[in-house]
Amino acid sequence: MIYTESVTRFSIFRNFNVKKILFFTLYDNICLGTRILSSIARNHGIETHLVIFKDQRTRAILRDSKDSLSYQFYFDGIKYGSCYAAYKSSDREIGHFVELVNQIRPDVICLSTRSFGYALSKKIIGCLKPRFDIPVIAGGWGPTLEPDKFLEFCDYVCFGEGEIPIAQISSKLNHGDNDFSDVENLIYRQNGTLTQNPIAKPLHNTDLNQLPFADFDLANKYLIDSNKIYRGGQSVNTKIYNCLAGRGCPLSCSYCMSSKYRGLYKGQGYKIAKYRIRDVEVVIEELKITKANGALYIRISDEIFPIWKDWIDRFIDLYRREIDLPFFAYIRPEFHDDEVTRRLVEIGMTSSVVAIQAGSEYIRKKIFKRMLPKKKIMEFAKTLNAHNIEYTYHLINHNPFESESDMIETLQLLYRLPFAPLVLFRLVPFEGTPIKRMIQAAQPEMLPVNLQKWYGYLYAMAVKSSLYRAISRFIYKKGWFRNNAVVLTAIFGPAFIKLHIDRFIKKLKYGSATLLPIPTSRKNKLPGNQVKQPEATVHTAEEAN
Repeated sequence: MIYTESVTRFSIFRNFNVKKILFFTLYDNICLGTRILSSIARNHGIETHLVIFKDQRTRAILRDSKDSLSYQFYFDGIKYGSCYAAYKSSDREIGHFVELVNQIRPDVICLSTRSFGYALSKKIIGCLKPRFDIPVIAGGWGPTLEPDKFLEFCDYVCFGEGEIPIAQISSKLNHGDNDFSDVENLIYRQNGTLTQNPIAKPLHNTDLNQLPFADFDLANKYLIDSNKIYRGGQSVNTKIYNCLAGRGCPLSCSYCMSSKYRGLYKGQGYKIAKYRIRDVEVVIEELKITKANGALYIRISDEIFPIWKDWIDRFIDLYRREIDLPFFAYIRPEFHDDEVTRRLVEIGMTSSVVAIQAGSEYIRKKIFKRMLPKKKIMEFAKTLNAHNIEYTYHLINHNPFESESDMIETLQLLYRLPFAPLVLFRLVPFEGTPIKRMIQAAQPEMLPVNLQKWYGYLYAMAVKSSLYRAISRFIYKKGWFRNNAVVLTAIFGPAFIKLHIDRFIKKLKYGSATLLPIPTSRKNKLPGNQVKQPEATVHTAEEAN
């Protein structure tokens, strides 16, 4: 499942003295970035192992978490928890990880995590350090944003892209060199002083084309969950394949970490493109392989589906002829008009997202820096609805800049939209993002949480069905339950039960334990092989677009 060019920046190096790298992630079965790094190391002759610590599942929960990094969201009026907000780790599971490290005896351990994983990572690595003299390198958004925190317990932090550093580390290991102090993109402490190495030149489109495909081979893959160790095919759902066509995003949303990423390279003298893309032929080659391996559904995981007309035209032509499977793509009305939408549906696109984030013009444009006008949002939702595409609406709450008049404006917008499930995310202002700086400068006062919940329930009812919309209007007009919003949860009880029955049935067919379903009322006409659409992804909070 590995694609390589004969001569690349990630060239193959063979050595009979096989070295080992253990990669591990927290609550992330897909972990595309980590799997690409594993493929690069394998191409250098390194034996790689991937440990997924805890399944990335969601479940309905009752209690609010005061932890801002505890990923909680509302789906169709019901509160869900993701990651440790839903499934906390146990000492026994950490013991299983220590046991695997003892069995594998890697030369390097590479941790990939987001900001929420700081405390759990510290606990896990704290259990390893007294027993093993193995260097630990932390990478991903969390360590990149806050390297000093992760250096409290890790030997190195990799900031920015990890492909060049992992190639350099692999080469060093093959030469018997365990000193990584000169590897690009690494930060470490030396005699108590923080040392930051030069950053490697960011990858360009040609470099992305030459990267090996993500390592979804089942050998040396482990999932630690439910106090057990699962191996091979039990670690990932092989029927749904996640693929990235490129990196970055053409938008500049204030809460998104992409802005921090570009600033990181700019500070080192490099100009990094906001949006980089692989050639269509390379993407199709990857999908041909996964189709041959039994995938039934493709999820194109880019923050936005490629926006260039020539690329889209070529993709449509090749996908129809070579792949012909149903797929998810995140399209946007700024870049994908009705004609493009229709053509993508014809070749198998069955689901997408309407990312509103705020119905208030002020919040959406001035605070979130999303310039799409309200009229375009309504037209886009109606377009998806007309093409029988399954989709969810995305909104963000817990925003300290939001007033009640802003919430009313959002509610009035939702009353004008077609019916579809709504996902309400909690705003998490990450370090270094524009919205974090805005909050620090203005110190706005948050509205009462109960009032935010009340509007959240009204939002969900507004787009659920005609009956629910009428109930929402009535409750809003009367002001019922403003001071006790949780009572409104009961209104979603019947739909909640039906949703989980549907989820159980789909799990039997598609094997997915990590994806929430969306309603199956629309009958999408799929081309070619007539494979039925599996459940579509509901983004967790850190993925909100």
